[in-house]
Amino acid sequence: MEIEFSGLSRQLVVLAFGGATLLQFGALWFAIKSEFWPWVDARILEAGVEREEDSEGGEYFVPRLRYEYRVAGKTYTGKRLAFRPKGSHRAVVVAKQLEGIAAGAMHRVYFAPRYPRLCVLVPGPSKWNYIVLGFLAGATLLAAVAPSASAGS
Repeated sequence: MEIEFSGLSRQLVVLAFGGATLLQFGALWFAIKSEFWPWVDARILEAGVEREEDSEGGEYFVPRLRYEYRVAGKTYTGKRLAFRPKGSHRAVVVAKQLEGIAAGAMHRVYFAPRYPRLCVLVPGPSKWNYIVLGFLAGATLLAAVAPSASAGS
């Protein structure tokens, strides 16, 4: 099976996948950099698993977090668990991601030194950062080199 695109549809597909690839590359970049950020203790204000609906009406679970921390005398509030794909169709997977993180407890929060509002509880990338980036980059490349509808005529 060969996929063919018209000129405009090819450009739109390349643009869409290319944009998603850049966003994922940015997430990977922050994930890697976060391993080297300074940290302070944060008070966990809220931690749990939240049920949402996916695009097909099925259950999808995401971490629900809110924590507070101080850097240079200023108080910040964060919500990010990690710079990686989040959520799962299984609540137990998300609950495992939240192990050791409970409301009322203290936990390290890593923050960007020049922009302390940018923070994360679990620094570093996961294999999913690389898998998603590879898929998106591959899809962008395939869309860019796919034959056009007019070339086969």
